[in-house]
Amino acid sequence: MKRENSIATVLDAEAQVTHRSSGDWLAKITCLLLAFILWFYVMQVDSPEHTETFRSVDVALSNVAVLEGEHGLSVYSGYGITVDVTVIGQKSLIDKLSDSDFMITADLSGISEPGFHSVPINADLPSGLTLDSLSQNAIQVYVDERSTVVTEIRAKLTSFTMESHLEMGSLEPEYDTVVVTGPKSALDEIAYAEVNLSLGSIGASMTASGQLTLVDKNGAVINNPYLRLARTEVRVDIPIYTTKLLSLAAESKYGYFNDKNVKITIEPRELMFRGDPAVLQNLENIVVTTLDEKSISGNVTMQVQLELPERVEAANGTTAVSVKIEHINTYTKYFTVTDIDVTGAVGLDYEILTDALLVQVRGTLEDLAKLKTTDFTAVVDLSGYASDATGVISKNAVIHIDSAHADGVYEIGEYSVQVRLN
Repeated sequence: MKRENSIATVLDAEAQVTHRSSGDWLAKITCLLLAFILWFYVMQVDSPEHTETFRSVDVALSNVAVLEGEHGLSVYSGYGITVDVTVIGQKSLIDKLSDSDFMITADLSGISEPGFHSVPINADLPSGLTLDSLSQNAIQVYVDERSTVVTEIRAKLTSFTMESHLEMGSLEPEYDTVVVTGPKSALDEIAYAEVNLSLGSIGASMTASGQLTLVDKNGAVINNPYLRLARTEVRVDIPIYTTKLLSLAAESKYGYFNDKNVKITIEPRELMFRGDPAVLQNLENIVVTTLDEKSISGNVTMQVQLELPERVEAANGTTAVSVKIEHINTYTKYFTVTDIDVTGAVGLDYEILTDALLVQVRGTLEDLAKLKTTDFTAVVDLSGYASDATGVISKNAVIHIDSAHADGVYEIGEYSVQVRLN
């Protein structure tokens, strides 16, 4: 009614002007312009009937803490939902508003059981506005008990090519298990986590990475957006083997053993080995042990554990072999060593308490017969002691044989010297 009275007033004024001067077109046009401006102002600014739609307004979930605290339930869906809000009010007021001025909520306090729930949407509008409509009046919310499980990781090759003489070992994921968090009902369906690898041609051991997927007890992939894995990608070692027949051998620590003075028998003499192709192709034999000649006083048979290169193993599972040592044309003889020297004794005041060492020596009868006691020296190293060190210590001595016949002879065992530090 106010708008109609205002327009009538303007028209009456226009008529009066027209009656006074029918030729005053300027006044007439002015009145029409004023009438239009007044009409536009009333319709566009002061009209309480203006309708506006605010699109994609966020719906906030309320009382989530109550749901978790009182019922032990967590919300798994319902976040990130938006609605279109249509309101009625003065345009001057509406033009000043944005999405953030609207409080659109879904109250979860009425939920007490796990599952899907339809929750009404509530709209709290700024003063002066009336709600015309919402693009939807409720949202679907999924709640359930939050839990955690630790599940096994398995690796699987979906495609690859490999030469026939090669063999693939067990796939080895870098982690044995993965932690999964989510709705308890969904966690109960998990059998294991699987990483699927699609590879091309394989010629040697390699490592590949792949994404983890969850698998149920029927072998089907679980596509549940509410399940969260502690890690989503893992590396997998893919061991590739070939086989090769290799003889077994033994080495000597100091080089005194040779075919003329010792017979070394290894049982078995050879084994079929399985290993990485890149490693096996460069091997002519397998050294099963390094023999310490100075610790072997006579003929002996010993069991030794196989010490193999990485990714190499005996194809039949053998882990130990027998090594027999028989001395040929060599004998032992004892010499009394009285020449005891000290090195590294800078700044030390010391006294050698050991008068002599009885040293066992192995060699041919000819070489042993030519050795004299004066050819031997025992050397003790004291370089590790400070100048103010005191007390009686026992130190291993190194035996030196200074003779033209010493190349084929060596001492057997270890010898220690008593030294007093003053």
